[in-house]
Amino acid sequence: MRNANLVVVVSLAITVSVSPAQSIEWWSGDWEGALQEAAARNVPIFVAWIMDDEEANDRIVAGLYKDESFIKATARAVCVLACPGTHSPKEQRVRGKLTKVCSKFGSVPCVRHKKMEMEIRGLFWPTGKVATPTHVVVLPDEDETKFRSMHDVVGSGTYVKAIADAQRKLGGRGLSGMEHRRARDLMAQGKESLARSDLLQVMACLEELEPLVKGTPLGKTAASIREAVNAQGAELRQKAEEAAAAGRWIDAMRMLRDGGKVFKGTATARGLMKLESRLGRSREGREAVRILKAEARALPLFNKAVGYEKDRDYVKAVNMYYRVLSTAPEAPLGTKARARIDEFKADPAVNALVGRIVASRDANLEFKAARKLMRSGDEAGGRAMLQGILEKWPGTASAKKARQLLEKQD
Repeated sequence: MRNANLVVVVSLAITVSVSPAQSIEWWSGDWEGALQEAAARNVPIFVAWIMDDEEANDRIVAGLYKDESFIKATARAVCVLACPGTHSPKEQRVRGKLTKVCSKFGSVPCVRHKKMEMEIRGLFWPTGKVATPTHVVVLPDEDETKFRSMHDVVGSGTYVKAIADAQRKLGGRGLSGMEHRRARDLMAQGKESLARSDLLQVMACLEELEPLVKGTPLGKTAASIREAVNAQGAELRQKAEEAAAAGRWIDAMRMLRDGGKVFKGTATARGLMKLESRLGRSREGREAVRILKAEARALPLFNKAVGYEKDRDYVKAVNMYYRVLSTAPEAPLGTKARARIDEFKADPAVNALVGRIVASRDANLEFKAARKLMRSGDEAGGRAMLQGILEKWPGTASAKKARQLLEKQD
């Protein structure tokens, strides 16, 4: 078990009411986990010792634990509840999920505050004699465990000040539980995006993460992600040149364009923009730029298609995916749209709804491609494609047009 240095111990009661939506977020883990959580969030630990059916204890629960200023103060602490009693359960929404909790204290089930009382009784009451109500404010550190305690009832301002004093002793800024969870989500997203070299997404995460964790232990993690982004930025120029040399011009131009946005206003961005300008003057570079512009126009259509698919409106989804194919057929986004259409075709239930649409739209795309070939002078290639339409999609409108065109040429 890690040790903890006791800073302040206070107890109080108050009368200010609070809305049902506001409540203390009691710690749901063990004592060691509470120490780790407090250290990660850079906040003190609040330990509450409460017994049932005693006047002072009841005043604490009915008054202090409903007080708005007190609840606001405990948001920047890890709140540990030690109570040996058992109470009937009630439903409460905890972190967005409806769950059964203790009807007296809320936030956690009775089994949690009973186990905590047994776990830490010897730490705080080595003689085994517990005096309640008692509240203790503890700092999570590596020093020998020391504590002072005060029990019974005092004013709410005393306790709010105790948490503030403890935070000042810790130094820096503390995170609420909600802020800490959001910070961890952002760090996970940032690291995952970094692994994919999606620097734009990493920067979006850092834009929210860095001010959130400034002055907390998590600030070091945010700084390490920032350093890794900068390191990848320094390598972007070489990677883009290698991609172009390998014939992956779309990848090359995308890297340079996105990198210029990520590192806007820096020497890294100026170097990337210079290379983008040089590569963009080549035939392959100009073609890649054209495809990327088409992809940008198709992206809102693709997102709409994804939305329709989530709503199981497969007819609208498939039509929208075909609009993507028409707008950016050569772009990677067009390849994704085609993959989704193929998934529809492979699902018998979905194909029953969209099969005729898919056949009609595929035949139409093939007909346009055939006409393009013929206009470019490839008469044989165009005729072969028209013949293929007659064989693969004989009952479509495009098959009728292909037959007419073939007969006209004959």
